[in-house]
Amino acid sequence: MMVSAACAYLFSTNMPEMLNCGGIMNNRNKHFCKNIKIFAAGSLKSPLRQIVDEYSQVSNVSVDLELGPSGILKNRIMAGERADLFLSANHAHARELMVHGRTGEVIAFATNELCLFGRFAPCGDDEQLLAVMLDETLRLATSTPGDDPGGDYAFEVFKRADFLKPGVSAILAAKSKQLVGGKDSTAPPPGIHAVAQLFFNDETDIFLGYYTSALIVREQVGNIHIEKLPKQIACKTEYTMARLSSTSLEAEKIASFILSSRGGEILQQHGFGLP
Repeated sequence: MMVSAACAYLFSTNMPEMLNCGGIMNNRNKHFCKNIKIFAAGSLKSPLRQIVDEYSQVSNVSVDLELGPSGILKNRIMAGERADLFLSANHAHARELMVHGRTGEVIAFATNELCLFGRFAPCGDDEQLLAVMLDETLRLATSTPGDDPGGDYAFEVFKRADFLKPGVSAILAAKSKQLVGGKDSTAPPPGIHAVAQLFFNDETDIFLGYYTSALIVREQVGNIHIEKLPKQIACKTEYTMARLSSTSLEAEKIASFILSSRGGEILQQHGFGLP
């Protein structure tokens, strides 16, 4: 754990004085400042927990991390739930909050990519990968469009597949099953990735989703092959940060830490890219 890196960052920005909480470096007088609440895309779970852990250990700020599909989290904020920061897996949900006056600037801070992963033989070329997706003997699953940007991105890939073979986008959309990331999706057991649970339950053979998710699923399930998508159908996936109108000084500080070089290092360690 790179606590020293987080500590160096905080003290380089005069963190103790700016927080004005008192007792930050005195264990006998240790106390938490206002609780910070972060709503974040579920795919950010691993890096964000590391970021929050490092930050909390040197700042004595309590951080409540609420993870889930970005579309569902956005709706909860719109309905009145309090959040200091919203970390979305796309631009659209954060911008909707901005349109409604709930946030100011929307900042891109991480990237991801979609890939095909599951139980299938390695593909030698783009045509073979498309053939795997179209194979009627293989069950294809995605996340849920609207609720989860991962599903929106998957259906964008389906549309672009027409560049490789005209007419296949409708076939892929009809064939695919949206099994995770929706408001009615079944939650997996603690510690198990939602897509990993699909493979454990034999509910799908292949999944079109985030590369970072594929790495976790392969680690948890084993015997999972990962194929990157052809450039013609790959779509850019970008994560954005929105500071809500009620954002406190403490929340501004952790937002800056996420955007710092150390925050970027952690994101990259977990398979994300930087914009």
